[in-house]
Amino acid sequence: MSRQKASYKWMILFVATLSQACATFVTYGVGPLAAFWQRLYDLSQFQTGLLVSSVQIGPIFSMLLFGNWMDRYGERWLVGGGSILLGISMLFAYSADHYLYLTGVLLAAGVWYGTAQPGGSKAVVKWFPSHHRGLAMGIRQTGIPIGGAVASAALPLLFHQYGWHGAVLVQAAAAIGGGLLFLYSTESNHHRQKKRKHLHFVKKSSAFLKIKRSIRCFL
Repeated sequence: MSRQKASYKWMILFVATLSQACATFVTYGVGPLAAFWQRLYDLSQFQTGLLVSSVQIGPIFSMLLFGNWMDRYGERWLVGGGSILLGISMLFAYSADHYLYLTGVLLAAGVWYGTAQPGGSKAVVKWFPSHHRGLAMGIRQTGIPIGGAVASAALPLLFHQYGWHGAVLVQAAAAIGGGLLFLYSTESNHHRQKKRKHLHFVKKSSAFLKIKRSIRCFL
């Protein structure tokens, strides 16, 4: 059982890293897309910079709130649901035809990105002992540059091939997929833990009944 738990924690780390990369693919992908939005909508440097900043403003405040909720309710639904809502927020950007509307959508998307960072870190602390925690945290943090690097390389290609609407759809799909993967993986662990507790209870009950029968036979 301990060997299964040891292997499972590395799988959880992989899922947390991938989920972080998917979320970062959205937020860090705003930078490359902003350059195209500037040309398409004739935006000023200030307006373009505000688009990039708007998606980073939300996490500054939401991380505090979501981190507190994770201490109370756990990280599963907050990380998975937050990533899904991040993707749904980007779907609203698909129909954006006004600068202020697009800025508001990116601001809302940034709020949901605030679940990724504290949630992934909490998962590492929860699953890894102190002598492996630094390595695990370092691996999980690579999801941030990985997501940013993939976004910088892939989104310009998607823009030229399918337009910025197609690029935004891919961003939304990546975030939603990362959230669903996190929910599914942690749900499997939740069921495994419930099954283990049930078996433990059954074993204790069986042992108690045997002792009770032995006492009766003795009497």
